[in-house]
Amino acid sequence: MVNASIEDNSPKFGKSIQVLLVDDEPTQMDLMKLNLEQTDPSFSITLAPTPIDALKLLADQPFDCIVSDFVMSGMNGVELCTEVKKTRIISFIIYTARGSEEVASAAFTGGVDDYVRKEPNLAHYILLARRIRHVVEKRIAEAAISAANKELTETNAGLQESNTELEMAREVVQEHANKLEGLVANGEAKLRDSEERFRRLEQMNTISKIGATVAHDLRGPLVAISQAAEMARAKQELSDKMLGLISSNADRSLQMIEAFREGTREVRVVKRTVNLSAIVKEVVEAMPKPGYIILDLHLGKKLNEVSVDPDLIRRVLDNLVRNSVEAMPEGGKLTVSARRDGDEAIITVQDTGIGVSEDNKKHLFEPLFTTKRGGYGLGLYFVRMVVDAHGGHVNFESMLGEGTTFTIRLLL
Repeated sequence: MVNASIEDNSPKFGKSIQVLLVDDEPTQMDLMKLNLEQTDPSFSITLAPTPIDALKLLADQPFDCIVSDFVMSGMNGVELCTEVKKTRIISFIIYTARGSEEVASAAFTGGVDDYVRKEPNLAHYILLARRIRHVVEKRIAEAAISAANKELTETNAGLQESNTELEMAREVVQEHANKLEGLVANGEAKLRDSEERFRRLEQMNTISKIGATVAHDLRGPLVAISQAAEMARAKQELSDKMLGLISSNADRSLQMIEAFREGTREVRVVKRTVNLSAIVKEVVEAMPKPGYIILDLHLGKKLNEVSVDPDLIRRVLDNLVRNSVEAMPEGGKLTVSARRDGDEAIITVQDTGIGVSEDNKKHLFEPLFTTKRGGYGLGLYFVRMVVDAHGGHVNFESMLGEGTTFTIRLLL
């Protein structure tokens, strides 16, 4: 939880992106300002020739992102980042020509959001503009789900209370079990009462976990809504299509919340005959993907009459595709395929991202296990529950630095 004394400079919807450039080389700064504003007209660039000047500007006006050189007199870029983030939540990028693995490591340890090497060509400013927009849009997404996070916090508090009562119930059950030998008739009645309380508390525990899962899954449709709104504002000719996307993702969000309110105890599969290829295509196209990620979509034949729960399968694919995109912060290739093999429908989601370590592989599908900052460790747990409930199987293959492939097999 962020300390209340820290100012949150997260960008708001419908405004230009305020960027503060910090560099002690005036010519370089002017060139960066000119090229970035031409590359992305939504950028509003302010210049600061020294870190001290940057801190003074930050005291008087808000910014969405700081792009700073590393080597500067008096204070380097990482030190500036550390100083800024003591009092503000703001995206910070180190942009330097003197980088190294040691500098990059120090930068990320110091809390920077991204690290970009300067290149001697003007085309490189396109990459820098994308990286700026990426870290800013990440802040937008975090702001959009703040309400969901608040609900999750309340749910977790209820879960802790439930766990306490659950432990008390277990103690009562054990106590009655010890007395059962001499008081069979009376003991059985008390045991039944205790077991009923135990069952209710287990149900509360399950509901709390499902509530957390719903809050986690809301990220996907909320980010899609945010991106669609931005696209509609930027390109009026796409307004109708983007409004449709906003409406469909809003409906998905409401369905998740409604499922929580109804106190769903477990994953309940309601199968319908659907076109599985169309569902895969819909999810992949609706998921926001940065421009530096290449999409490769393969859809096989004979998948137009598959019996699955379409809403649950959409959420499974949404989780897997979003995880793959997040695993490629530096860009890469996302390959999604669906095909039929005899009596099975096979779906694969493959990325060329950071991969999974050997130590983490055995925990990947466990609830509440996560390697992502701000993650809840519920996405892949939910994926396994849904696939299992369909009578299918899900597995993965991964190598560090080469990527990960998830494979879902559904019996037709």
